Amino acid sequence: MSGLRTLTVGYVLSAINSFVFTLPTVMIYPALVLYPVSIVLRGLGWWRLRQRIGLVGVLSLVVWSLGLTCFGFVLAQFLDVFDQALSFALYLWAAYSVVEAVIYVAAGRSLGARLFYLSPVSLVGVASLTMTVVFLGSGVRALENAVGPTLYITTLTLFISAAASAAASARISTYPVSTPARFLPPSRLSDVGPVSIKASHSTLEATVETVRPGASLRCPVCKSAEPLRAAKCSACGYVFEKSARGLRCPTCSAPFSKAVKLPTQGLYICGLCSTVMKIPVRRQ
Repeated sequence: MSGLRTLTVGYVLSAINSFVFTLPTVMIYPALVLYPVSIVLRGLGWWRLRQRIGLVGVLSLVVWSLGLTCFGFVLAQFLDVFDQALSFALYLWAAYSVVEAVIYVAAGRSLGARLFYLSPVSLVGVASLTMTVVFLGSGVRALENAVGPTLYITTLTLFISAAASAAASARISTYPVSTPARFLPPSRLSDVGPVSIKASHSTLEATVETVRPGASLRCPVCKSAEPLRAAKCSACGYVFEKSARGLRCPTCSAPFSKAVKLPTQGLYICGLCSTVMKIPVRRQ
């Protein structure tokens, strides 16, 4: 199962699991199965995508460890073997939710999937539920009437977050625009071909359109992400080739010779910043 498909399945399960807060008698036993499976699939999915979203992808290990530990405390509470298990579970849940929110933002930027920007809305539900439980545990009885609305808010925000994440994962191409074509898996290299354009640079330059701009430069040597205006890689010193004249990437000014043709007719991807370009008119 690919990283994107793993994420999609994991977040679909997470969306279903969100109803445990409003339908506890129906969902409690399914949730005890769906929750750990969802955590494993999400962590595995982000780990497989770590090269595409940069070093932030390593945080998937945190999602794994905190998420599964959280489930351990939930199970301890369910079996009534530890009085404070629920409180520990809530704290761990809040912690890994913040970590996952950071991954969402990085994925939205690197993978060009804007729906991921909606995913951190889960923090609203997590924070509201955690604060309500903490205050009630401290003896603040004025919040007893807020438990019901808080559970609905938690369910709604968690469902929106999981649904947005699942939709974003499902819509991302297996060769996303954030990843230079030269870093595609070997099994996909046959899908692309070299750029072959028989027209003057001045003519083509006027017809190049940006379909989706790249977010950063990707060093072809060490794969580090650098700002679009960077002259060289800060990690290994590789000098990014720029072109002041002629046909070039409209985002990072890399020569068009660095572009690779995508399977979709008329689309090219910059090999340095992953900008997707379109040449609607090809003149011989």
